[in-house]
Amino acid sequence: MTGAELRILRKTHGLTQRALALLLGYTPNYIARLERGDIERGATLKISQRVEKLILLILPKKSSKKA
Repeated sequence: MTGAELRILRKTHGLTQRALALLLGYTPNYIARLERGDIERGATLKISQRVEKLILLILPKKSSKKA
């Protein structure tokens, strides 16, 4: 998962960088750096696996509201 993909996934589920950081045990600054691509690929891969598990298993996907 790239930083851009992480950002899209986070926003799709209505999470701020701060909220995601708290859920994963990182700082908001670290999440921002991951999303910008400032952190080496190995670290991004490690956190992306945690993010995918968190989002896919714990957080419900936001559904569109019916009028």
